[in-house]
Amino acid sequence: MDATIPCPECGRNARVPEVHLGRRFKCPGCGAIVSTTRPELSEPYAPPKASIGATRPASGADEKASGWTFHVKVMRDPERILKGVLKAEVAPRGLILRVAKTEAEVARVPVGTPAESEGKAQFTLDLDGREVRLVVAQRGVYGYRLAEDVVEFLDGERARPVAEEYAVPRALEMAAYSPFLIAMIGMAGGAIGGGIAGGIGGGLLTANLAIVRKESWSVAARIWACLAVTIGGTVVFGGLVIAVVLSLRGPNVAPAEPPGIVPVQPAPPQFPPAPPQFPPPPRFEPAPPPM
Repeated sequence: MDATIPCPECGRNARVPEVHLGRRFKCPGCGAIVSTTRPELSEPYAPPKASIGATRPASGADEKASGWTFHVKVMRDPERILKGVLKAEVAPRGLILRVAKTEAEVARVPVGTPAESEGKAQFTLDLDGREVRLVVAQRGVYGYRLAEDVVEFLDGERARPVAEEYAVPRALEMAAYSPFLIAMIGMAGGAIGGGIAGGIGGGLLTANLAIVRKESWSVAARIWACLAVTIGGTVVFGGLVIAVVLSLRGPNVAPAEPPGIVPVQPAPPQFPPAPPQFPPPPRFEPAPPPM
């Protein structure tokens, strides 16, 4: 059951789970620190605490009914006890954190542990007085919504999250990550092509992931939207590559011909002058003998 606590600064009412009574919280309206009074109980009030370090299962029956797991990355731990990528198991009684590679259990976060959603798939947990920030690092899930629901689960405001509620359809995931093809094609073009492709591919991927989060749209509509963004980016990428290639080659002008050599016409052959022509000498015939 939640209690309504008014803020003494701005007067805004805040809903506080009963297990958090006796603690201080930040007003969502003005940010002032508000103190609460825990109810009178027959037994001493002992809110649940997260246990850090190697732990053992509390009860065999409950641990056999273990939940599903997803990966989280530690963004901030003041004492640097938790770091790297962890495997988070959504168990019936809370969250169990394990090292992703060795499966060694490092922390238990029971229901009732103070938690707060930070947006962008991030959430913070109060672990032994430390504010540890985690981010959902699991592909193929709606990480931003999963982080919010995990916080509500730990606050006792909702039932345990179910894996099927956060799975992204395979076809939608492939359409969202299709801009990676542009980067791969650009890498074949060297440094210039890779740089252009990396910038365009990163922008398209960001746009597609924003489309995936539009859960009010149907899956088919989001797939087509992602494909349209990718195709448009591919056209832009091709145009930029052509423009860069043409700029490197310079204007398309036919090369100038080298100065030609004027052929020298050979002089006509010179023959010696013909000798002068004289008439032939007269021919003398002998006179006939006298009769």
